[in-house]
Amino acid sequence: MSIEGIVFPEPGRVYELGGGKNLPDIARPRIEQNFDLEIEGKLRDWKQLPFILREIETGQEDGMLRERSPLTSGVDRHYPYAFQWFALAFAGFSFWLLSGLRQYQCQRWVNGDQW
Repeated sequence: MSIEGIVFPEPGRVYELGGGKNLPDIARPRIEQNFDLEIEGKLRDWKQLPFILREIETGQEDGMLRERSPLTSGVDRHYPYAFQWFALAFAGFSFWLLSGLRQYQCQRWVNGDQW
């Protein structure tokens, strides 16, 4: 039996507050945000290999579900942030422009200038 796949040295990490992890109770289900291979091996008393193998589609009909998101460089996750900052800049510029025009109109009205 052979398995074909892509090897990752470690799972991806996201920002995490606090560095110390307490060993959880293995009897209860849990969700790990940053999965640590070494801690999981110690927790379950396994001999853990230092990598993760993501099995690729081999065309075998063995009943295993292999619907995974495609591997990308991660650039597309920045588009919503860029949109957010450009929208904030546009809102700030619009506020500045409208308040400036309103102040200009008020000053013209106070000075008696007509349109």
